[in-house]
Formats: sequence, structure tokens, C-alpha cells
Amino acid sequence: MSFGPAALAAWTVLEFRRDLHEHRSRVAQGCRPLETPCGRVEWAEAGPVDGPPLLVIHGSGGGFDQGLRLGADPAARGWRVTAPSRFGYLRTPFPADPSGEGQADQFAGPLDALDGGHLLLGHQTRVGAEIDAFLRAALRR
Repeated sequence: MSFGPAALAAWTVLEFRRDLHEHRSRVAQGCRPLETPCGRVEWAEAGPVDGPPLLVIHGSGGGFDQGLRLGADPAARGWRVTAPSRFGYLRTPFPADPSGEGQADQFAGPLDALDGGHLLLGHQTRVGAEIDAFLRAALRR
């Protein structure tokens, strides 16, 4: 009887669990939750606190961590990068109504909390929600 395939399968499962734990620990560091009218938003910042503000919206396949990676170069150049997780990513819950309007309100939450104008860097195929968030935040000021 050969234990080769079973040992390989067990090793693969153990490595997967170890990698998953490392990734979950990594994304849990440096983020913070924010309660908004549309629910909880998980977000993080990078770069100098007094730098010009830049809101970075991630695409599919990640959350605020992907936004931070996308904003790493601007942060290194002195920008204050704010990266929220979109609905359903990492620990930002998926609401009953995940409409574009709701997503725009979610993006406006960190903008309101930071009380300052932000430039926008979006990284997804549908940027309408990001643009709508900026218009809504501007109208509330």
C-alpha cells in the first residue's frame, strides 16, 4: 500500500490552511471598521497623515488590501491613501440591496469620516459607484 498520494493530499491541506491563516492575519492588521448609514465598512490607510488624500477603490479579487497595493506607489510619494473594502469583501458585509447607489453611499462613509476632499483612484470595470460617491459627498458639504 502506497502512502504517497495520501501524504501529498495531507501536506497540501496543511499548507493551504497555513497560507490561509497567514493571509487572514495579514489583512486583519492595520484595518479598522467604520459604521456608516449603509452598514459597516472595513478600511485602511497608508502614507503620511498630512499628505494629499487619495481614495483607492479595489477591483475584484481583494478588499482594502488590494486597494493598498494599488495605492502603494502614491503612498510612497507622499499621498494619504484611504482604501475601503467594497460590499462582500473581507469583513465588509454584503447588504440586502447591493445597488450602485448603496455602494456609493458606502464609499462616502470614509470620505465623511475623514472630513476632507479626496481624489479618486478606482480599479474596477464599473466606476459609476465611485463617481456617484464623490458627487454625493460633495453635495453634503
